[in-house]
Formats: sequence, C-alpha cells, structure tokens
Amino acid sequence: MKIQSKLFYTFALLLAPAFFVSCVDFTMAKSETRLSGSKWICEEVGSDVSCEYKVIGSPSAIVKTPLIDDFNDFDSISEWGGVWEGYPSVSDNPNDYGFLTISQDNYSSTNKYLQVSVYANQLNGMSDPPIGLKLYISSSKKETDIQFCDSITYDYMSYSMHRFALESKGVSEEFSFGVNLPASTAWTTATIIPSDLTQQINAEAGTLDLAHVRSMIWMLPASGASLSIDNVKCNFVQSSSSSASSSSSVSAYCKNNPDKCGQFYDDRDLQEYPWVKVGDQIWMSKNLNYGPYTIAGSSLNDAAVDKFCSNNDSLNCESEGGFYNWSDLMGLAATCEGMNCELTSRKGLCPTGFHVPSYTEWNTFLSAVALLNGNGSQLSSETWSSLAPAFKDKYSWDPAGKDIIGFSIQNLGYPSGGVWYPGYSGYSTGFWTSTDTSGSAYRYAVTFSQASNDISYVQASGWTSYNVRCIDDDGVAPDSTVPDISSSSTTGSSSGSLDSGRLTTAETGDTNTYGWVRLNGKRWLSENINAGPFVLLGSTVQYIPQRICQDNLEENCHNGYGGFYDWVTAQNRSASCNNQICGSLGTLPGICPTGWRIPTMNEWVNLGLHYTADALRGSSGWSSGSGSNTSGFNALPAGFVQYAGGIRSFVSQPEGAFFWAADENNLTLGYRVFLDASADTIQYNTVDKTAMLSVRCISDN
Repeated sequence: MKIQSKLFYTFALLLAPAFFVSCVDFTMAKSETRLSGSKWICEEVGSDVSCEYKVIGSPSAIVKTPLIDDFNDFDSISEWGGVWEGYPSVSDNPNDYGFLTISQDNYSSTNKYLQVSVYANQLNGMSDPPIGLKLYISSSKKETDIQFCDSITYDYMSYSMHRFALESKGVSEEFSFGVNLPASTAWTTATIIPSDLTQQINAEAGTLDLAHVRSMIWMLPASGASLSIDNVKCNFVQSSSSSASSSSSVSAYCKNNPDKCGQFYDDRDLQEYPWVKVGDQIWMSKNLNYGPYTIAGSSLNDAAVDKFCSNNDSLNCESEGGFYNWSDLMGLAATCEGMNCELTSRKGLCPTGFHVPSYTEWNTFLSAVALLNGNGSQLSSETWSSLAPAFKDKYSWDPAGKDIIGFSIQNLGYPSGGVWYPGYSGYSTGFWTSTDTSGSAYRYAVTFSQASNDISYVQASGWTSYNVRCIDDDGVAPDSTVPDISSSSTTGSSSGSLDSGRLTTAETGDTNTYGWVRLNGKRWLSENINAGPFVLLGSTVQYIPQRICQDNLEENCHNGYGGFYDWVTAQNRSASCNNQICGSLGTLPGICPTGWRIPTMNEWVNLGLHYTADALRGSSGWSSGSGSNTSGFNALPAGFVQYAGGIRSFVSQPEGAFFWAADENNLTLGYRVFLDASADTIQYNTVDKTAMLSVRCISDN
C-alpha cells in the first residue's frame, strides 16, 4: 500500500454493515424482526438457533464480527468498506494541517494502529478549524444506518484531549456535538453511546440522525497533537426478539399499533419496502425503486423502465427511491407525455398486489392522517393547510417534520427535462397519482413544499418526474416472507435442476459460444465475454472490442475466463466517457451479444441477496478451495487489470473474479462487482473506468 503524507485514499467496498451472532430466546424455527430497514433472520439448526443480522436496501454482506477496523491489514479501508481520510481533507484545505500513518503497534508484535498527527498552527479549542481523522462509513460517502450500534468502542492513546463525533446526512461536522475524551499516555478503551450524541439543528441541539450517518470523526485541538487509535468496533446487544422492535427509528404510531406496520418484498427484484396501514388503506412508506437507472434528460425508451436518481447518482435511488415520468410509470408510450392517452390499468410499476393511488385515494389518506394529527378532516381540492409536517421525515427538512405515522417523506425535489430542482433549495417534493386531468396532457400530483407546511395538488406535465408511493389493492397486510424467484418455468437445455443452455455462434455473432443460466427470473451468461482481437497489455487502446488476457497470454482468455475490458470498451462508448458521465443506463448492449446487456448495480445486488458467493463461484481455479457453483453462474478467478499511478498491471489471479456493472459513479469511476476466494457474499466498490475487468451479460428474456 502507498501512504501519502497528508491524505491517503483507495477505492473501497460499497457494503452496509451486518453481523452474525448467536441468539437466545428465539422459539420459532424461523422468524424475523424488523429493525429500521434491517432485519434479524433466525433459523433452527439442530438443537441450536443461529441468527443473522442483515441490512436490506443497499449492497450488503455478512460481517462475522462487530469490528470496524483493527488496521492489521495495513490499508486505508475499514471492514465496513469505509475510507479513512485526514480531516479536513487536502481538497478541503490545502494548508497541510496534519498527516496520517499506519504504524507497527508498539505494545504488540502483531497489531497495528492508525495515527494522526497535527503540526499546523491551531487554537487550543476545537476551532479554527478542528482537525484530525475521518472515517467515511462507506466508500461512496453515502449515509449508513448505525442505529443497531448500542455502543462504539475504540482503543486510543493521546497526549492531549480529543473529541469523537458522528456526522449525519445534511449536517456538516462543525454542527455535530461529540464527546470529549481525556488525554492518556497508555492505551485506553473509549466507549461511545451513539444515542447520547446530538447535532445542531436550527442553532439548537437536536437529535442525531443515526439512520443516515456518513462518517465518524476524531478531532484534535492544537499544534503538535497526536492521536493513535485501534480496534474500532460497533457493539450490538441482542437479548431477545422483542428488543429489535424498540428501535428509536420506529414511529410512535407503529410502536402503538404493531399490526398496522410491517414490510414486504417486491417479487421482481427482492427490494424490501416498509408499509403502514391507516384506516382501511395500506401504503408503502418508502419510495418505489424499480427498474434500471437512467440519466435525467435522456430519451425515454418504450421498451424499458426509465428510472431517474437524484443528482444523476444511481446509488441515491437505494436510499431515496426513483423518479419517474407519468407515462413510463403507468406503462404508456412516451408519446403520451404530450397528449392524453387512455389508461387501462392503475397498477403501473408498483409491486404485485399494489397500484398507483388515485387522486381520491390520496384524499382519503390525507383526511385520515389529518384526524390523527389533530387537524380535523381539512379536506380540500386545492390545499391541505399545515398538514405536511405530519408526513415529512425528521431529518431532511428545515424545520424538521414530525413523521407521525412513519411515512418518512424526504426533502428531494424533482427533475424535469434533465434539470434538477432540489428540495433544499425550496422546490417541492411530489408524488404521482394515477389520475389525469379531463382529456389533457396534465396529471395530478401531490406535493410537499420546503417553503410551507402545506400539501397541494398540482396539475403537472408528464415530462416532470416525481416519486411514487404505491397503495395495496385490498387493504390486507402483505406477506412478509422473502419470495423465491430463483426458479423459472422457461425451457432450456437443462443441467440437473438448473434452467440453462448455450448460445450458438449465430446468436453471438462471432466465433464464440457462451453458456447461460436463469437466475432471479433472468438469463445470465455463465462464462465471461471473450470478444475482439487479442492485444498485449500496454498496446494503444483503440476502444474497439479488443481484449487483454491475464498475464498477456491469449490462452488465459479461454475456458470461461474471457478477456479484460475497460469501462468504455465494455460499454462500447467513446473514449471521452472515461472522463465524463455518459450513462450506460443498463439498456445498451455494449459488447454483449444481441439481446443481451451489462447488468446494472441493482441486478448485481439482487443476485447477491439471493445467492451466496459459494453458490456463484466455479468449482475450480481458486487459490483457496473452490465454490459449490450450485447456481450455475460459474464465476472463475480471472483477476483483473488495475490502473494506478498511470500504470496498468495484472492483479488478484487466482484470488478473485471482477465484473463491470453498467452504472457510473462519477466522471471517472464505474462500479465493480467481485467475488474473492474467502468472502461469503458478492462485494462491490468503485474503480477507475480505465481499469480492465471481466464482463458478464444479462438478458431480460
């Protein structure tokens, strides 16, 4: 690893934390208890009961200990996939405040620790500005739910006091009130209770949003200070199945009416959605997030779902849901954006058993919540005065919402014609109804404004994109079990019980043939793409389907290992896309055969939710053992070509299999999906688009 004097950074896993523990007091053979977007799954194995805690709704993996980082791997990536940085970073402040090192531990021959030293001129207090150490909990710097951490502990040694704080979404570090720890010349264990921490809201101390924490921060006050830390842990205590349901994130309404709240899984992609029942209606209490990511402003595709994500970042859809044009939402042609089209069904893109609510159904819902909120019925065809706080979440609005039923509407704004109108700038957050306006090209939407506490109906053009909350068809609580979508009745040349087959040269369009297997209802290639002429690593990149083979030996491209391709070659895009957002969208074929495409991050994540790494790994070639390949996916440890310091080199063979996802992270980074020889799950991170990875393709047929 290379360590820079002021800041070091490397790409890290996009993993939400999860833990495997022994549980007691579970009497059911299989049960699950909800905990703020997460769940415990417990299963009886012989005379024992084992429980697995998983974070749902974002890329997740099983971490077998509560460890965040003990630094023994000597890199800057935490066990949670987070990135360690100096605080403030070099990009924030070029005046060289301090530097980080990972050092051999001086009290143990095996352990290592992280040290941050300060040498800039600072005041004695925590100001001007505070400096020290920051851990972004995920490499994408998105928020993570850490409510399950009953305590955070770490060992430290410092000749001066320091402060520990948490930074939540939308709140800068300076407004997070932390805990001051005394100086200690010997290694000392600090214990932090996250629920005791606060943050500044409207110039006053407010509740810290533990469901949306971005980073952990260690602050130092003065020049010449030095802080060493080790063994950073999140500690979770589970004493019974009932303790999880007492999470502070659950609304008072759900605590008092547990039969009126729950969760279910979309049987199309295994997305988890919470629901809440008010009166006879059951509503999704999270925005719909279905379909491949599309860059706002792109031409709509009648043959596919077009889902937009805030700020054109596909990962935002994981925590915020998607934005949809009305015609796409309702399953109509794109031409219906500019004219009235007959609506034959109100199901739209909603999950099985749900539909897009009508104007009248929204009216009924708002009336019921108005009564719960003490507003009276307040029914109006134009505006619901002062009712919006009852629906707004407690963290993203200013002033904060009350969120009395756990409906948790976020302050997101909306896109229109490729332009983003963010909620924090005063624009409304809106939700489509399934009702159009008397033979015109306008449809009704319900909007919640940052500028007022009113809820309004607007007549919006279908070219505007809003969020979607779906309503249950019959008011009966949805099934909370995870659906089995791995099997399919579609015929193919079977291998054992797998629905599988092989593409012919006529189907691939070249001399290659590829095996395929049906997983999660879609066909995946069970071999890596091996298209294009073989060239040596270091040759001029032509951005045609030319392939690099491991160790510059063409024979290594065969037997299922395939070639390596950079992002623009895999996507069949122009070279300029290495330095700009071009939008693969998960709809372009790239170098895949006709009718096939590169999988999106959502599709990779859903694959990982349903299959273990062992089931996906092939049965040969791995450095330590092999996979069972029970899925038929047959991932082989081809390694990849990394790009660092302007140099490409072969790495990680035979330890890992690395694949491109269709999504972009930013101008220069794409998303990488990988399996290694020892991890239990699929893993994810960002990587430079000029790296070279394997390519797997997916077909919707």
